[in-house]
Amino acid sequence: MTLKDGCALGPKVQCVTSFDESTIVSWAANMNLLCGKGSEFKISMLGMALMFGYMLGSLLLTNLSDIYGRKSVLLVVTTISSLMVPLICLMQSDYYPTMVLCLLFGMTTPCRYSVAFMYTTELTTKAKAYINTVFCVLFDSLVLVLLGIYYLFFKKMDVSLYLMMAIQIFACVAMMKFMPESPHYLLSKDDKHQFCNSIIQIAQFNNIQISYDKITQDYDEFQESMKAFSITE
Repeated sequence: MTLKDGCALGPKVQCVTSFDESTIVSWAANMNLLCGKGSEFKISMLGMALMFGYMLGSLLLTNLSDIYGRKSVLLVVTTISSLMVPLICLMQSDYYPTMVLCLLFGMTTPCRYSVAFMYTTELTTKAKAYINTVFCVLFDSLVLVLLGIYYLFFKKMDVSLYLMMAIQIFACVAMMKFMPESPHYLLSKDDKHQFCNSIIQIAQFNNIQISYDKITQDYDEFQESMKAFSITE
């Protein structure tokens, strides 16, 4: 990395003029924000757009899973996130489009995390819910570790990194296509037919034989049990 003294920020500020293999090349470098009037503010706005998106998503989107279902909402927000990744890759040299895309990506993030957590716990038994949810957090942490290793060797936000992220999210979307809706959500909506189909699909995945008639017979008992634990009844 080559530095020179003096820039629009002041005579004592060193500005980046070129990069070598030891330098991590970020969005700030691609947008020429490492030196110039207002550069620090513009760089901070990129991060703030992401955090502001987190806030908006937490307020506006997370409760949609109680209205439209866990699977449907998770599919939509995950698909939107997967579309944001290649768009950010294409727009990373343009400041304002990148900031808008960061905002949109941030809005989907809390919804993905919270709904995925509920969806996981409602598809598993109580004995395995703890293991499955911890595994999700560990996997997310592992991704950050691998990202750090990537920067250790490659030093730049290459197109291949974005493609890898997009493929990962698209794979999640494809897998969710074949997963059942949450039985808890279907029970809360009194959707008896879909509830029975969901239970059968889960049973088949776990090599358990159960009939549609047996589930229908126990459906009223499930409803009563749910009402007994409801805070709104």
